[in-house]
Amino acid sequence: MRTVRLLCVVTVVFLTAPLNALDIAAVGVGSLAMPSYSAGSTNLTTIPKIGLFGFGAIAGVYSLFPGFTIETGILTAPHKFSIDGGTNLSFIVTDTLALNFIEVPILIRFDLLPIISFGVGGYLGFANGTITRSSSVPNTADKTETFEDNNLNKTDFGLMASASVGMPILPMVKLLVDLRYLHGLVNLSKLTDGSNARIRDLQVFAGIKVSL
Repeated sequence: MRTVRLLCVVTVVFLTAPLNALDIAAVGVGSLAMPSYSAGSTNLTTIPKIGLFGFGAIAGVYSLFPGFTIETGILTAPHKFSIDGGTNLSFIVTDTLALNFIEVPILIRFDLLPIISFGVGGYLGFANGTITRSSSVPNTADKTETFEDNNLNKTDFGLMASASVGMPILPMVKLLVDLRYLHGLVNLSKLTDGSNARIRDLQVFAGIKVSL
Protein backbone atom coordinates (compact mmCIF):
# COMPACT_ATOMS: atom_id res chain seq x y z
CA MET A 1 0.00 0.00 0.00
CA ARG A 2 2.91 2.38 0.65
CA THR A 3 3.95 2.03 -3.00
CA VAL A 4 0.44 2.90 -4.20
CA ARG A 5 0.29 5.96 -1.89
CA LEU A 6 3.69 7.16 -3.10
CA LEU A 7 2.65 6.83 -6.75
CA CYS A 8 -0.53 8.81 -6.03
CA VAL A 9 1.40 11.60 -4.26
CA VAL A 10 3.96 11.89 -7.09
CA THR A 11 1.18 11.96 -9.68
CA VAL A 12 -0.66 14.74 -7.85
CA VAL A 13 2.53 16.81 -7.55
CA PHE A 14 3.23 16.63 -11.27
CA LEU A 15 -0.35 17.10 -12.39
CA THR A 16 -0.79 20.22 -10.27
CA ALA A 17 2.20 21.88 -11.94
CA PRO A 18 1.35 24.09 -14.95
CA LEU A 19 1.18 22.04 -18.14
CA ASN A 20 2.66 23.01 -21.48
CA ALA A 21 2.47 19.95 -23.74
CA LEU A 22 0.77 16.59 -24.22
CA ASP A 23 1.91 13.39 -25.94
CA ILE A 24 -0.51 10.65 -26.99
CA ALA A 25 0.58 7.24 -28.30
CA ALA A 26 -1.21 4.18 -29.68
CA VAL A 27 0.86 1.01 -29.19
CA GLY A 28 0.94 -2.73 -29.62
CA VAL A 29 2.21 -4.77 -26.66
CA GLY A 30 4.30 -7.93 -26.52
CA SER A 31 5.68 -9.54 -23.37
CA LEU A 32 8.12 -12.13 -22.08
CA ALA A 33 6.78 -13.41 -18.75
CA MET A 34 9.30 -14.66 -16.17
CA PRO A 35 7.13 -15.09 -13.04
CA SER A 36 8.36 -15.97 -9.58
CA TYR A 37 6.29 -19.10 -8.91
CA SER A 38 6.24 -21.70 -6.16
CA ALA A 39 3.66 -24.19 -4.88
CA GLY A 40 3.81 -24.53 -1.12
CA SER A 41 7.42 -25.28 -0.21
CA THR A 42 8.23 -26.47 -3.75
CA ASN A 43 10.02 -24.06 -6.09
CA LEU A 44 8.82 -24.80 -9.60
CA THR A 45 10.79 -24.10 -12.76
CA THR A 46 9.07 -21.54 -14.96
CA ILE A 47 9.86 -21.17 -18.65
CA PRO A 48 9.37 -17.71 -20.22
CA LYS A 49 7.06 -17.49 -23.20
CA ILE A 50 6.33 -14.67 -25.62
CA GLY A 51 2.83 -13.32 -25.15
CA LEU A 52 1.26 -11.55 -28.14
CA PHE A 53 -0.66 -9.34 -28.66
CA GLY A 54 -1.87 -6.58 -26.44
CA PHE A 55 -2.67 -3.00 -27.33
CA GLY A 56 -3.37 0.30 -25.64
CA ALA A 57 -2.85 4.02 -25.36
CA ILE A 58 -0.28 6.12 -23.48
CA ALA A 59 -0.55 9.76 -22.52
CA GLY A 60 2.40 11.87 -21.38
CA VAL A 61 1.92 15.31 -19.83
CA TYR A 62 4.87 17.71 -19.72
CA SER A 63 5.15 19.94 -16.67
CA LEU A 64 7.38 22.90 -15.92
CA PHE A 65 9.92 20.56 -14.35
CA PRO A 66 12.54 20.64 -17.15
CA GLY A 67 12.86 17.37 -19.01
CA PHE A 68 10.33 15.46 -16.89
CA THR A 69 7.00 13.95 -17.92
CA ILE A 70 4.22 12.28 -15.99
CA GLU A 71 2.98 9.35 -18.07
CA THR A 72 -0.01 7.05 -17.73
CA GLY A 73 -2.20 4.97 -20.00
CA ILE A 74 -4.35 1.87 -20.30
CA LEU A 75 -3.16 -1.35 -21.91
CA THR A 76 -4.12 -4.96 -22.39
CA ALA A 77 -1.11 -7.02 -21.34
CA PRO A 78 -0.59 -10.75 -22.05
CA HIS A 79 1.37 -12.85 -19.52
CA LYS A 80 2.34 -16.28 -20.84
CA PHE A 81 4.65 -18.83 -19.20
CA SER A 82 5.17 -22.57 -18.73
CA ILE A 83 5.53 -24.52 -15.51
CA ASP A 84 7.79 -27.59 -15.48
CA GLY A 85 5.87 -30.28 -13.62
CA GLY A 86 8.55 -32.98 -13.79
CA THR A 87 8.60 -36.13 -15.89
CA ASN A 88 5.87 -38.56 -16.84
CA LEU A 89 7.13 -41.78 -18.47
CA SER A 90 9.43 -40.65 -21.30
CA PHE A 91 8.48 -36.99 -21.65
CA ILE A 92 8.64 -33.81 -19.60
CA VAL A 93 5.28 -32.52 -18.41
CA THR A 94 4.75 -28.77 -18.72
CA ASP A 95 1.64 -26.65 -18.41
CA THR A 96 1.53 -23.37 -20.31
CA LEU A 97 -0.69 -20.61 -18.90
CA ALA A 98 -1.80 -17.48 -20.74
CA LEU A 99 -3.19 -14.71 -18.48
CA ASN A 100 -4.49 -11.35 -19.61
CA PHE A 101 -4.54 -8.17 -17.54
CA ILE A 102 -5.67 -4.60 -18.05
CA GLU A 103 -2.74 -2.47 -16.86
CA VAL A 104 -2.57 1.18 -15.85
CA PRO A 105 1.05 2.41 -15.67
CA ILE A 106 2.09 5.57 -13.82
CA LEU A 107 5.62 6.70 -14.67
CA ILE A 108 7.88 9.68 -14.20
CA ARG A 109 9.87 9.96 -17.44
CA PHE A 110 13.10 11.86 -18.00
CA ASP A 111 14.20 12.88 -21.51
CA LEU A 112 17.92 12.12 -21.59
CA LEU A 113 18.16 13.05 -25.29
CA PRO A 114 15.55 14.26 -27.81
CA ILE A 115 14.92 10.65 -28.90
CA ILE A 116 15.84 8.69 -25.73
CA SER A 117 14.06 8.70 -22.38
CA PHE A 118 13.93 6.65 -19.18
CA GLY A 119 11.04 6.19 -16.80
CA VAL A 120 10.39 4.75 -13.34
CA GLY A 121 7.15 4.26 -11.46
CA GLY A 122 4.57 1.57 -11.01
CA TYR A 123 1.51 -0.09 -12.44
CA LEU A 124 -1.93 -1.34 -11.42
CA GLY A 125 -3.23 -4.54 -13.01
CA PHE A 126 -6.75 -5.98 -13.27
CA ALA A 127 -7.53 -9.47 -14.57
CA ASN A 128 -9.21 -9.46 -17.97
CA GLY A 129 -11.12 -12.51 -19.14
CA THR A 130 -10.05 -16.10 -18.54
CA ILE A 131 -6.87 -18.21 -18.41
CA THR A 132 -5.91 -20.56 -21.23
CA ARG A 133 -4.06 -23.68 -20.06
CA SER A 134 -2.32 -26.03 -22.50
CA SER A 135 -0.35 -29.16 -21.63
CA SER A 136 2.60 -30.97 -23.17
CA VAL A 137 0.88 -34.29 -22.44
CA PRO A 138 -0.02 -35.85 -25.81
CA ASN A 139 -3.67 -35.66 -26.92
CA THR A 140 -4.56 -33.17 -24.19
CA ALA A 141 -6.87 -30.36 -25.31
CA ASP A 142 -6.41 -26.76 -24.24
CA LYS A 143 -8.63 -25.69 -21.33
CA THR A 144 -10.23 -22.36 -20.54
CA GLU A 145 -10.17 -21.63 -16.80
CA THR A 146 -11.01 -18.76 -14.49
CA PHE A 147 -8.70 -17.03 -12.04
CA GLU A 148 -10.83 -18.57 -9.28
CA ASP A 149 -10.16 -22.08 -10.70
CA ASN A 150 -6.44 -21.42 -10.21
CA ASN A 151 -6.81 -19.68 -6.82
CA LEU A 152 -5.33 -16.48 -8.24
CA ASN A 153 -6.09 -12.90 -7.25
CA LYS A 154 -7.50 -10.67 -9.98
CA THR A 155 -5.71 -7.45 -8.99
CA ASP A 156 -2.00 -6.67 -9.02
CA PHE A 157 0.37 -3.75 -8.56
CA GLY A 158 4.12 -3.37 -8.71
CA LEU A 159 7.13 -1.40 -9.84
CA MET A 160 8.05 -0.55 -13.42
CA ALA A 161 11.12 0.72 -15.27
CA SER A 162 11.18 1.90 -18.89
CA ALA A 163 13.66 2.78 -21.64
CA SER A 164 12.11 4.41 -24.68
CA VAL A 165 13.22 5.56 -28.14
CA GLY A 166 11.14 7.93 -30.26
CA MET A 167 12.25 8.39 -33.87
CA PRO A 168 10.73 11.40 -35.71
CA ILE A 169 8.94 10.43 -38.92
CA LEU A 170 6.79 13.54 -39.44
CA PRO A 171 6.48 16.91 -37.71
CA MET A 172 5.10 16.20 -34.22
CA VAL A 173 4.92 12.45 -34.98
CA LYS A 174 7.37 9.79 -33.77
CA LEU A 175 7.79 6.05 -34.12
CA LEU A 176 7.87 4.79 -30.52
CA VAL A 177 9.65 1.70 -29.17
CA ASP A 178 9.48 1.23 -25.40
CA LEU A 179 11.08 -1.59 -23.35
CA ARG A 180 9.65 -2.06 -19.86
CA TYR A 181 10.32 -4.31 -16.87
CA LEU A 182 7.51 -5.11 -14.43
CA HIS A 183 8.25 -6.30 -10.89
CA GLY A 184 5.01 -7.39 -9.24
CA LEU A 185 4.67 -6.81 -5.50
CA VAL A 186 1.42 -8.74 -5.01
CA ASN A 187 1.34 -12.48 -4.33
CA LEU A 188 -1.34 -13.50 -6.82
CA SER A 189 -1.80 -16.88 -5.15
CA LYS A 190 -4.73 -17.08 -2.73
CA LEU A 191 -3.58 -20.42 -1.28
CA THR A 192 -2.53 -20.48 2.37
CA ASP A 193 0.13 -23.21 2.01
CA GLY A 194 2.97 -20.78 1.26
CA SER A 195 2.40 -20.72 -2.50
CA ASN A 196 3.76 -17.67 -4.26
CA ALA A 197 3.05 -16.22 -7.72
CA ARG A 198 4.38 -12.78 -8.67
CA ILE A 199 4.61 -11.00 -12.00
CA ARG A 200 8.08 -10.58 -13.51
CA ASP A 201 7.74 -9.37 -17.08
CA LEU A 202 9.62 -7.76 -19.92
CA GLN A 203 7.27 -5.80 -22.16
CA VAL A 204 7.87 -4.22 -25.56
CA PHE A 205 5.62 -1.45 -26.88
CA ALA A 206 5.72 -0.28 -30.48
CA GLY A 207 3.51 2.37 -32.00
CA ILE A 208 3.01 5.96 -33.04
CA LYS A 209 3.34 8.97 -30.71
CA VAL A 210 1.83 12.35 -31.50
CA SER A 211 2.85 15.57 -29.69
CA LEU A 212 0.09 18.14 -29.22
